[in-house]
Amino acid sequence: MKRIVIFDLDDTLIHSDAKIKVYDSSNNEILTSLTPSQFNYHVKGQSQYFSFDDFECEKILGRSRLYPNTYRSLKRYYKNGVPISIITARSNEKIILDFFKTRSVKLRPSLVYGIHNHRHPFTGSVSQRKKQAIQDLIRKGYNNFIYYDDNTENLEAAAELASEKIKIKIIHVTHD
Repeated sequence: MKRIVIFDLDDTLIHSDAKIKVYDSSNNEILTSLTPSQFNYHVKGQSQYFSFDDFECEKILGRSRLYPNTYRSLKRYYKNGVPISIITARSNEKIILDFFKTRSVKLRPSLVYGIHNHRHPFTGSVSQRKKQAIQDLIRKGYNNFIYYDDNTENLEAAAELASEKIKIKIIHVTHD
């Protein structure tokens, strides 16, 4: 079996100060700012729109704090030569590659998925897009997955891909 380890980024590997800004579309005023975990459960109002600009900022990402236990797992797999994939709701894959490169982890660009990057044909919710990214990895020949994510919807969507030929071990990451 061809193994790969997948990590979500925000609230799984890193804690970032990046926020999703919620705007009132009638007057373009900011109603609130949400963390990624708060956004996972936010119900969008009819007159609201979102800005994800913080997640495209290299400086904000650079200031992020790594979660030691999850990062230690990533480093262990990396040192043992296991391919690492990052599947994140962010869109700017270059700043993610640079972030890890400055930490001596050189990721393969073809295994980093910013699921909102327009080069990907992914559609639907975040969990559906992440599932489609995993399906792309399956097309690349991977069939033995370990998937770390803080969001249960993402993990459940990935688990749906398991079969006799596809093994997926899901790890729900929480930080106390």
